[in-house]
Amino acid sequence: MPLTVRQALNIGPLRRARVIAGTQGLENEITFVNIMEVPEVARWMKGGELLLTAGYALKDNPQLRQRIVYDLVGKGVAAFGIKPGQYLHNVPEDMAEHADKMGLPLLEIPPDVPYMDIMLPIFELLINEQLYRHRRAEEIHDLLLNVLLGGTGLQGVCKALAQFTTNPVFIFSHGACLGAGYPPLPNGQLLPAYGDILEVIFKETSKELRELPPHRAALLRLRPDLPESVVVPVATQGSIDGYLVILQSNRQLDDVEIRGIEAGATIVALEFAKEKAVAETELRLRGELLEELLERRIENPEIIMKRAACLGINLAGKLAVLIVGFDPGYQVSNYRLDLQSEIIHLLRSRFSHHPGGILVVSKGNQVVGLLRFYADTEKELSRRLREILSLARARFPRVRMAIGVGRPYEGLHYIRTSYDEAQLALKVAWERGSPGEPVFFTELGAWRILFNLKELPSVHEFCQEYIGKLQDYDAQNNTDLVGTLACYLQNDGNLRKTAQALFVHKNSVIYRIKKIEEITGLNLNEAENRFALMMALKLAQLISG
Repeated sequence: MPLTVRQALNIGPLRRARVIAGTQGLENEITFVNIMEVPEVARWMKGGELLLTAGYALKDNPQLRQRIVYDLVGKGVAAFGIKPGQYLHNVPEDMAEHADKMGLPLLEIPPDVPYMDIMLPIFELLINEQLYRHRRAEEIHDLLLNVLLGGTGLQGVCKALAQFTTNPVFIFSHGACLGAGYPPLPNGQLLPAYGDILEVIFKETSKELRELPPHRAALLRLRPDLPESVVVPVATQGSIDGYLVILQSNRQLDDVEIRGIEAGATIVALEFAKEKAVAETELRLRGELLEELLERRIENPEIIMKRAACLGINLAGKLAVLIVGFDPGYQVSNYRLDLQSEIIHLLRSRFSHHPGGILVVSKGNQVVGLLRFYADTEKELSRRLREILSLARARFPRVRMAIGVGRPYEGLHYIRTSYDEAQLALKVAWERGSPGEPVFFTELGAWRILFNLKELPSVHEFCQEYIGKLQDYDAQNNTDLVGTLACYLQNDGNLRKTAQALFVHKNSVIYRIKKIEEITGLNLNEAENRFALMMALKLAQLISG
């Protein structure tokens, strides 16, 4: 344990020393003992020293005595001991005043005590302390290194540290518990379900946790009803990937153990990096497989099924595609990649125990997932997707996000159909303007009929006939009459509501409607014309998709 000035005053001849000033600094930690021979001694101080002098350089210079005190405090010297006798009759009063003001312990050393009698016992304690620290840190490092080499992963790290610290140990990453270790307790006692409580806390990491420096231990009370925890953020490639948490439910860890665990966190980071590399390889293979399925490159379904099984994916039964889309207007590439990585991680972690697994791949401004569907999947799927949106928005509040889900189909060749349906559901989610809820294709009503018609040549002719001239006019004149028409029809021809939605004056809407009627040759007061134009707008959305 650290040696304080107060503790040193109980060692050997220092028991006879007298504290003249600076009692508020008696808890300063001593790391070394040195002797002052020249006035400029402060320049060689590193902090933590017990500095001893007979006062030769100070005896006739009050200005130097003041400067010495301020310089030593600035260097972090633990205490200053003066031995009167040969050069000073006693400790100068002015020096005591300065030391008391600055909180520097000023000691009067008995004149008959040799420096060596003070230094040797303190050095012995300091060396033993350093040796203890080194051995303890080395013990923790070797323990974690053996775990790493043994291939037991993060779960092995937790178990080893739990035995070493006799406290519960956990590792969390992006809201998921990757490892947990519990110490053996006497008489078959059971620990409370700390893991479940902590998983709720780390499911959405607080700002306080996100701002902790990597590989530096922090003592935190994560919740009022929990014991104090040692929390060490674990980082790879400059970003925090997870947290090592030691819950001090059985005993408090000392400073040496905490420093050793900090050093050992680099071993945990190596395990993170290793598992991350494996996960990225697996993710790439899964992404390639999903790309093939979406593009209907299915020459041999049996081989595809076997490849999927090797990746822990079951493609038998009904399969549905889901798409997480985010605002295409946001162009910061690193930010977008971070967001995609977060969504992929959330999908994989929230569906890690879903029967059959999940395939995930990023495509442009979207993340696409494929999973098996069961009788009760839709209700649970909706809940998990809402949770994913909530967690992603908490970390990326500036980006709008939405989710569309296609219908489940049996057979690999229908995966593309489910994908197209999910794209349509995503479009509807954006159009609704409140993309907080996932939209399922089965909820789309008339959109589903239009979806099945979009490939017909007559549909293209119909759209061209009703809104083709408007589209050409907008392209040539940099206007948005098509958007005005869509807003007008959505508001049932109400001019005031349309103006409010478009943030323009009502007279501007009247002018635009007249222009639309002039270009299309249609009277918008007639219900049949409005119905045909609405149909054309919806179909045009599908065709452009």
